[in-house]
Amino acid sequence: MERLVRWYSVCLLGTLVFTSWAAAERVLLVPGVARVTGNNNTAWRSDAVFHNPTAAAQTVEIELLPRGSAAVAAQASLPLAPGETRSVENLYEFLHAADGAGMLRLTGDVVSWVRTYNRGAAGSFGQDLAAVAPGEGWNAGEVLVFPFAKPADTTREFRSNLLLVNLDTVTVTVTMRAGGIEKTKTVDPGTYAQIDNLGAFLGAPVGFGAVRLWATGRWFGVMSTVDPYTGDPTTVRGLPPAAGGERLYAGVAKVTGTNQTV
Repeated sequence: MERLVRWYSVCLLGTLVFTSWAAAERVLLVPGVARVTGNNNTAWRSDAVFHNPTAAAQTVEIELLPRGSAAVAAQASLPLAPGETRSVENLYEFLHAADGAGMLRLTGDVVSWVRTYNRGAAGSFGQDLAAVAPGEGWNAGEVLVFPFAKPADTTREFRSNLLLVNLDTVTVTVTMRAGGIEKTKTVDPGTYAQIDNLGAFLGAPVGFGAVRLWATGRWFGVMSTVDPYTGDPTTVRGLPPAAGGERLYAGVAKVTGTNQTV
């Protein structure tokens, strides 16, 4: 199989930042889509943008796998003309799917962006969703480090949710270690699991910490840290425990924006 070629683009649509993946393989898994009511009166929704970069007509097959299941609950085909870009608002409505949370399986030679967000009276607050090809991810025993927030009060302090994807053909066990605390989570093949409020699951002290993760098989994971007041989620990607060298973070600011934002 060809290795997935990844490229990143930043596009400002209000406060929205997308991460795009150019498909050299035909299949991508995107965990974290939803149409569900969350904590603090939040309403989770997911949208997508699909682009055909080729000179031939393409079709993207969109399948929804509910959280914890490898069975397809809903699916649809979306044809794209050469060079066409299509926006799909509210993926669950487009797929005629029941409310819930799940993972998309996208098949087709197209470029895709997927966003999950909360919509409120003042607008929407959202995050880009990290995608992975079934043949990629991290190997058994490979360690990643994620920062997380443990709130004393989820209505007033940030919380972190952990999404885990099993890319192997057998059940894998994911080990999580924070300080002297160690917990495990089993994930069935072809499924993804979510641990809400990871800090509470671990029994970690209140505040911010870091957790090391590894698994018994091939896996993928991403963290979502949520603002308690706005329901604004931030996608947090793991790093190797000894990631050295220089890193550049473009886009930090202290500035007044449009519509009375700061």
